Amino acid sequence: MFVTASVGLALVIWRDPSTATSSGAADRALPADPDAAAGHLEGSSRTAAIGNVTMVLPGSPYSLYPDPMQLKGVLESVFSASAPVHERYDGRHTWSAAVLLGRLPAVVNGDLEAQGRVTAQQLSESIFDGHSTRLVDVTTSDHAVGGQAGLLVTGRVRYAIDGLPSRYDTLTVLLVGVDDGSVVVAATLVPNDTDPKLARQAAAALDSVTIR
Repeated sequence: MFVTASVGLALVIWRDPSTATSSGAADRALPADPDAAAGHLEGSSRTAAIGNVTMVLPGSPYSLYPDPMQLKGVLESVFSASAPVHERYDGRHTWSAAVLLGRLPAVVNGDLEAQGRVTAQQLSESIFDGHSTRLVDVTTSDHAVGGQAGLLVTGRVRYAIDGLPSRYDTLTVLLVGVDDGSVVVAATLVPNDTDPKLARQAAAALDSVTIR
């Protein structure tokens, strides 16, 4: 099932089923620049590709956002999929697990360690629709992909939201440096009380990252 690409990236995590466009972070999540080598998504196989990096986004009940988005100042050319964890937890909004593949803006500098920590912090601040969050327990480790240098960053994004049983998301971010000098980012955000099947699907998507 495809979901309209006009949905803001913030709503990958925090979705309002009653509208396709409203979001407290809507000014940060925009359609990708068509001239920015946006990559593509093969719908039948659910394979997203940015440059020569690919990732198989999880199947049902995860829903695909088929067109690339951008999270201003954080990620470009983002493909994502999300699955509900708590539908209408406050009578209106749905809290979701999410998987995404994107690219760091060219202006982001530093080694992978620095880029990874900054990206994890920015994600924790940018895609929870304005809810107060705190990134804790951050760890990093080398994680090469297809012979290319890579870095794995993990942490917990803590929050306390009225009516929401979840208390934190486990955030996992994989950064891969590719030959053209860009850095591609694969990430998963999984609430602590997610159904184990959904959590396994997210982990399998991260494991599917390859370089063609």
